[in-house]
Amino acid sequence: MAKIAMEAAPTISITGDPSTPHQASVNLAKALNSSLLTAKGTTHHRRDGASA
Repeated sequence: MAKIAMEAAPTISITGDPSTPHQASVNLAKALNSSLLTAKGTTHHRRDGASA
């Protein structure tokens, strides 16, 4: 069976998100060997744009 090379999905983090601390995203990106996109903010947003 042939192996398929896949790149890790980027990790996205908000610096002040109380639901998902930024350091956890840093650790996850390192563990996945993926890139990390960091945005400054103070809240957690749902995909529909509302605050959670």
